[in-house]
Amino acid sequence: MFAEKVDFIQNFMLAWWLVAIVIPMGGKNTELKTGQLGYWTAVAIGFGLVTSSTTLYVAGSAVSQIGSGLIISMAIAFVLMILTAFGLSEVATMFPVAGSFTTYAKRSFGSSAGVVIGLVYWLVFIALASEANIVGHILNFVFPNVLSWQIWGTILVVGFVGINILGIDWVGKTAAVLLIALAGAIVVMSLLQIGGFGVSPFEPSQLSWSPGGWTPILAYIPFAIWLLVGWEVLGPLAEEVEDAKNVLPKAMFTVLALVFVVRIPFIIAMDGSVASQALASSPFPQVTAFEVFFGATGKWIMAIISFVATGATFNAVLAGTSRQLWNLGREGYLPAVLGHINPRFQTPDAALVLTGGIILVLLWVVSVPTVLVNAAADLFIVVYITILASVIALRYKYPDAERPFYAGGPDSTPIVAVVGIVGLLIALFYSGNSVLVTTLGILVALSVVAVGLTQLKARRDAKATPSD
Repeated sequence: MFAEKVDFIQNFMLAWWLVAIVIPMGGKNTELKTGQLGYWTAVAIGFGLVTSSTTLYVAGSAVSQIGSGLIISMAIAFVLMILTAFGLSEVATMFPVAGSFTTYAKRSFGSSAGVVIGLVYWLVFIALASEANIVGHILNFVFPNVLSWQIWGTILVVGFVGINILGIDWVGKTAAVLLIALAGAIVVMSLLQIGGFGVSPFEPSQLSWSPGGWTPILAYIPFAIWLLVGWEVLGPLAEEVEDAKNVLPKAMFTVLALVFVVRIPFIIAMDGSVASQALASSPFPQVTAFEVFFGATGKWIMAIISFVATGATFNAVLAGTSRQLWNLGREGYLPAVLGHINPRFQTPDAALVLTGGIILVLLWVVSVPTVLVNAAADLFIVVYITILASVIALRYKYPDAERPFYAGGPDSTPIVAVVGIVGLLIALFYSGNSVLVTTLGILVALSVVAVGLTQLKARRDAKATPSD
């Protein structure tokens, strides 16, 4: 079995590498196609990332520990995300460019900081390997002897890399369809279970609001943030959003509200219908929950929902992270090939191919530890803190700059940013020592890489500039 995997990886890497080399030969277009995403397609993309299979898994696992108290944790996380959305709306409308997280940090704290945040946000794609892993195992569990879990995962990765290369409008349209199917299925089936139409009874008296008090509720805030991450993907996609200065803020707040509302019925239905021990002991608690709701049919439906959810997540994550990588290539911090734009579809094809290739290698070779997913959640928090810190820094550096969206005062030190940073730092602290160590290690490594890349670029620029 191991030899087969090695052969597959060797053949795959050769084929993928050829694609990566051939794609850039198609032309020299270096601009993305702008104005392709309207309000609803932007909402659909943002919503797609926060409905991943890992979030369904985390929701089921958290309910097994703190019951409906997860809603309280999520409400606190929701407030923190709203504060961050105010900050991102301000800087995103000031700089509506692709891969914009690099731009905010660079303008605020210098080139090295911009490279670090660009790499941090790109690195969260590692969680996609876990996504493909989970959904592959779920489909293999529900539909045994059809395809191996690796093949299920590979189909998903290759399919959605292809959709992303076809264009952001395809991403938006696909996300819109998946949004309706996914949100509708989760909400309707959860409400049917709560209303007593499932095969198992819903017991309101079984609902628990964290009998352990506030400590577990606070401890689960980082997990609750993971249930809401993804709306920020609209920042790096700003260049491709129609009327970005008006659409971006509205779309971000809409995504957050939708996700928060959609999650509540599912949490309540699980807590009032499924024994906490059953959720805690299940490798796929979301599948167990739907099996309790509607028997074998529910299990199949959740398998399909998981596949759709992961597809929606791949759409959004690939779109957002590839723009970060493309922007770093375009600005000269990474190899220029990564800044290539497909001349036909006007998408960052080389960045997408590289990202997709790494995901496939991780899927087939590495059993991604859960701590990496937790670390990815912490990396999101780091990005959010940087966004809010950028709001403060830009207020000081460019007090008279045009701000189509104003996050609020005071002018020099906006209270929204300060409160948001403090809250996110507390959430980071509660994420646990082992995860914090992993996250800090990643940040230190990326900082060293960023300083090196910045110095190399400075030397190249100095050599390219003719001396007087």
